[in-house]
Amino acid sequence: MAAPTIDNIVEEILPDFGVNALKPEQKEIISNITKKKDCIAVLPTGFGKSLPFQVYAAAQKRTSREAGHVLVCSPLIGLMKDQTKKLSHISYLSVGYTVESASVDEKIKRGDIDLMYASAEALVGDPEWRTAFQKLNVTLIVVDEFHTIYIWGLQFDNRKEAFRGWFAQSGELRSFYPNAPLLALSATCSLKIRKKAMKVLNLNDPAEITLSPNKSNIKLIVKKVSNSVEMPLNIMAY
Repeated sequence: MAAPTIDNIVEEILPDFGVNALKPEQKEIISNITKKKDCIAVLPTGFGKSLPFQVYAAAQKRTSREAGHVLVCSPLIGLMKDQTKKLSHISYLSVGYTVESASVDEKIKRGDIDLMYASAEALVGDPEWRTAFQKLNVTLIVVDEFHTIYIWGLQFDNRKEAFRGWFAQSGELRSFYPNAPLLALSATCSLKIRKKAMKVLNLNDPAEITLSPNKSNIKLIVKKVSNSVEMPLNIMAY
């Protein structure tokens, strides 16, 4: 009997994540990273951008006991904590983030965590963590909220240092794991930011998956009003 593939396993384990079916864009992300192709996805807030790499990590674990690791570069501990908590009920998938606890840190370094979260400061800025991560068999690199590379990582004022400069060095992760595809995720960003992030991350001809952030129940109205105090106040009341 042929060994199960990631594609076969994905549909089977979706209920473990509380969903019955993937959206077309989520399927496209999984398809690309399964084929080892870099992917950049700009999808609206609340769309479920994290689900594809989480499902991929779980499916990979189910196909082999010696499966590799999924590494997520995340900008905020709050995001890492929230995502690990939501996945804690999946018994066959071990999830953790750096600085969560001393025991989790040791598990990450030993290679006992399947889905690992860490900041750019730890991944490329901390010599001890950098060395530890380079020893692991990472099969997928994820850069979550990749717009932070431009907004936080780059210096725009010569009088000030970049807010979190190590984010601009996150492209070094490619040299750690040259055979692993990279998935870059963001909710909304301009084309300028996307192009800059693609350059920093060394993305070569990635699959690009985007959806407009426009919401049908939200609209912007511009109306010229008379030069009086009362008129603008009356409009704002509505």
